[in-house]
Amino acid sequence: MPSNVTLLTASQTNAYSTVAAVAWMIWDIVTSLDDEIEYIWKSSWSLCKFLYFYSRYIGLASLITMGVPWNGWLLRDPPTSHYCHSMSIYQAAVPMFITLGVDLVLILRVYALYGCRRKFLFCILGFYAAEFISQLFVTIFGEVRIRIDPVLLSSDTQTYACIPREIPAVMSGNWIPATVFQTVLFGLTFYKSFQNAFDKRFPTRYGKVLFIDGTWAFAVLAITSIACNVTWSLWHGLVFAAMYPWNVAVLSFVAAHLNLNLRKVYGKPASIIELTTLTDMKFHERETQELSDSTIERATSSLFRE
Repeated sequence: MPSNVTLLTASQTNAYSTVAAVAWMIWDIVTSLDDEIEYIWKSSWSLCKFLYFYSRYIGLASLITMGVPWNGWLLRDPPTSHYCHSMSIYQAAVPMFITLGVDLVLILRVYALYGCRRKFLFCILGFYAAEFISQLFVTIFGEVRIRIDPVLLSSDTQTYACIPREIPAVMSGNWIPATVFQTVLFGLTFYKSFQNAFDKRFPTRYGKVLFIDGTWAFAVLAITSIACNVTWSLWHGLVFAAMYPWNVAVLSFVAAHLNLNLRKVYGKPASIIELTTLTDMKFHERETQELSDSTIERATSSLFRE
């Protein structure tokens, strides 16, 4: 285990990084509020509108309530082992369920890019269910076996921290299921774009924003997820301290802007898919897999309600 001086530095870095991540999320909300009002608030309720608010505001609330990794906001009073373990479970659950919002937005975008095929959607949802269940299993198995105890870092300032003493090896692979699934979605997006030659024939402005946003979102999600989970499992405390709060902030940012950007291109308040159940979706079977300009226009328009 690192020395108390290193752990104290990591604890302070955790606190600074968490506050900075919260401030950045609030700044992003404020600077994009005019677009949010125009394209989200004025649209009718839908699954994607719900996912926007879920990712944006539940993500912010979760980060605030999560506090400093392992400790929460309890820094001066001595925590109990039960408190430390409870915070570990909560802080492990937060990114997983914020990622749920991101993945559903990505699924809907790929679904639109492939012409709103019902069979395609069911296949993707089945794959996603398997991915989410496997990640949930790894998280639960790891949290049952992890050992986290309170440690006095500084007797002068009476600063305590919940410190993992034993990290199960299975937790080092916690990032794999989500990254594999997001890689598949990116591959599907790339394939459809490659199929249309990456040139002036690229299918409409909707296809461009689906591909461009999908690319940067995949890169950001993969980098933050892998870096955060690997540093956690290998106990690079200072790096993990800086990464973890930002992982949640980035997840919230990606889901919100993936949702908002397509609406901005559309140029009107709109809803993508009716809220509540997937069976309320308006499905469109396509006889061909070729994605022409008119096809993606119709597919995208069917997802929006003026």
